[in-house]
Amino acid sequence: MEKLKLTTHLAGLLPPDLGYTTEVAFAEWWYNPKKTGGMRLTHVAYTLFIDNLCMKGYEMDLQPGELSLKMLVDLDRKLQEPYYIDVTGKIPKKIVFFGSKEAMIAKLYGNIKLFLKNYA
Repeated sequence: MEKLKLTTHLAGLLPPDLGYTTEVAFAEWWYNPKKTGGMRLTHVAYTLFIDNLCMKGYEMDLQPGELSLKMLVDLDRKLQEPYYIDVTGKIPKKIVFFGSKEAMIAKLYGNIKLFLKNYA
């Protein structure tokens, strides 16, 4: 889904008192806030998606050192649905997919490297 349309739609579902206009949400929710940037979510957006919007996230554990910089770029380029990378102490611990198709395919591959190598 297009990032701007998704942001507008989801911001409209939130209570107005949270103050999430499309512009505010777009700037705060996306790790790369460019319109052409990827679908990686910030921690603020992840929390809103789970707690306020009750969206279903599909988790995949990551092994220490499993996620390289190249893989981060590939995630940014290839994934079409929002995702979040849970980082603890600068170490990625898990990826949370908000697209069930992408989550299922990643789980079938068994690790993020194989998934990215084969996912178009």
